[in-house]
Amino acid sequence: MEKELKEAIDKIYNQGELEFFWNAYKKDNSIFSQFEFIEEEAKENLFTDVDKHPENYKKFELVSIKDSKIKFSIDLETGNFTLNGLTIKNNINIDDCQLKCTFWRRKAITLNILTSKGKSRFLYYILGWHTNIDGANIKKEYRIFPDYSVQEVLHKQSRKLYARGKIIN
Repeated sequence: MEKELKEAIDKIYNQGELEFFWNAYKKDNSIFSQFEFIEEEAKENLFTDVDKHPENYKKFELVSIKDSKIKFSIDLETGNFTLNGLTIKNNINIDDCQLKCTFWRRKAITLNILTSKGKSRFLYYILGWHTNIDGANIKKEYRIFPDYSVQEVLHKQSRKLYARGKIIN
C-alpha cells in the first residue's frame, strides 16, 4: 500500500520528496486530505482550503508516506500537540478562541561557501496554531524535520500569556 501511495503522489508532486501528507478533520467528522485517490489517480488539495475556514476543523495531522502512520498532530480545540508519540499539553486558557492551524513546508539548502560543495536539500515542515487573546497574537509552532526530529519555534509573546506546553506521556 505504501509503495502505491508514494508512486501516486510522486506522479503529481514534483517539488521534492515528501515525507508527510496532511489530513484535516472537520467538526462533522469528515476528513479533508491533501491527496485524494480516484481510480489510482491522485489529486492534490490545497491547505488554503483549511486556512480559509478554521472554524470547520478540529484536528490536523501529518501522516508518514513511508509507513502511513500518523506522526504529528494538533488538536485545534484544545491546542494540544502529539509529536511522534509524545503529547505536549497546552497550558493557555483558550476558551472561546478560534485556533487557526499553521502549516508550512519549506526546502532548506546547505552550502559550503568556501568550496561551493556539499549542497544538500531537504524539506522541513512548520506545524502549529495561532489565535488572538485579548489583543495579543499567540502562536505555538514546531519545526519538523524528515528524520522526525522536532524543534520548537520561539515567538515573542505577550508578557501576560506564555505559550509553553507541558509534556505528558
